[in-house]
Amino acid sequence: MDELQGSGMTGSVKEFFISFIFLSFAVFLLSGCKSDNPDAPENTTMPEHDKRYGIYSLDLIIGTVGLIYSSDNSLHRVHENHTGTKLVFQEDFGSDTFHDSEICLINPDGSGYQRVTNNAFLDAYPSWSPDGSKILFLSWPDYPNNTMDIFVMDSSCVNPVELYDSGFHDGDCHWIGSQIVFTRESQIWTMDDDGTRARQVTDYELAGQQGNADLPLGDYDPRLNPTGTVICFNRMLDGQSPNGNYNFYTLNTDGSGETAITNTGWQQFMAEWSTCR
Repeated sequence: MDELQGSGMTGSVKEFFISFIFLSFAVFLLSGCKSDNPDAPENTTMPEHDKRYGIYSLDLIIGTVGLIYSSDNSLHRVHENHTGTKLVFQEDFGSDTFHDSEICLINPDGSGYQRVTNNAFLDAYPSWSPDGSKILFLSWPDYPNNTMDIFVMDSSCVNPVELYDSGFHDGDCHWIGSQIVFTRESQIWTMDDDGTRARQVTDYELAGQQGNADLPLGDYDPRLNPTGTVICFNRMLDGQSPNGNYNFYTLNTDGSGETAITNTGWQQFMAEWSTCR
């Protein structure tokens, strides 16, 4: 994607997102940039689609929404490569996520769809490397034994190898620069991009406590900013509802400066940084 400029926006700047017919999610975009375009629309019209789930593009300047891919299969975690020429995402090809979730690719214009993993175990939560040469993802080949771990494969989607196994369930991985951020035991961790020097970043005192939600209380879905210096994540503070109630936080990669940036307790997930620097 092009960068958003603080004094105005030029070029075709787009966000990609997943939606489905019966539910919709708000996108929380972290940004220090401001649009000076007085003609930017406040509302958008969703294009029609004939299947339950869809991947869409949103032009951040003029507000138009385009349908890229539609499927009756559940779609998750769409991520654009650094050149804006390829999207990677998770598609669930059956009702059993632990056996039917696979990694797929598609071009932003909807062409070139590929299912790139095809096995009897979970492959999920893909993320491009900064140079677009590799795809980081989660996999659980031994389900239900052992744990879900972090894997990496070439952008040609061959040679998947295990990058990191903490001995616990690892999740929510994101790669910027030479750092990877992820979750482990409902806390935020970072490591070098070769899978070494794993270090804990958050230490929430209630992490791991189970309520009525599917996940325990704790910290999830970390995202590094474009310079790799600040992490945004969501913290489940209340597990009384089935999905949990969250607030967004930021902190530095050394664990300092933790700051709550929302105070709603809503069901809000997966913040994304803008490409401003």
